Amino acid sequence: MFVFIPTDWRNTRGWFQMSDSSPVYKRGVLSRLFESCFGLTFLLSSISHINNQFQFFYDILNYKIVSGNFAIATTLLVPTIEFIVGVGLVLGIARIGNLVSGCFLLLIFGIVQVSAYVRGLSIDCGCFGNFRSEISFKSIAFVFTLLIIGLVCSTVAIREFNREDIRVFS
Repeated sequence: MFVFIPTDWRNTRGWFQMSDSSPVYKRGVLSRLFESCFGLTFLLSSISHINNQFQFFYDILNYKIVSGNFAIATTLLVPTIEFIVGVGLVLGIARIGNLVSGCFLLLIFGIVQVSAYVRGLSIDCGCFGNFRSEISFKSIAFVFTLLIIGLVCSTVAIREFNREDIRVFS
């Protein structure tokens, strides 16, 4: 059954959690919902980048920051990392690591977008493959909004982390 008020006012981990008698639902439903949506964003982005690798390569080159072999390596690695982060967050595997990795990717992408915007480049952001949108304040705000959501989810996940979850082999 759902508990919509904190079970203990000193410990706000009780917000939107399933009852403690159910061992399957130890985390808050609301935080898992946000993490899953955050993960779906990476999953959709990675699938579109994998399906359109040449377009993604040209999008990377259009930013005029990297070229050559580094652009090729970026074209191969970024969609793979996005896919791993997306699947991990949707399935709830290695939550903290995937959230931090996703935030790092968004931070780098946000910095690159701000750099292109400041330099006056009129290019597509390359976010979701065929969904083309030119770099603007709106696209930069979208990236940093996702980053804030990721940071909040990371903070919640770190606060929910319990040392008892670590199994020590002796």
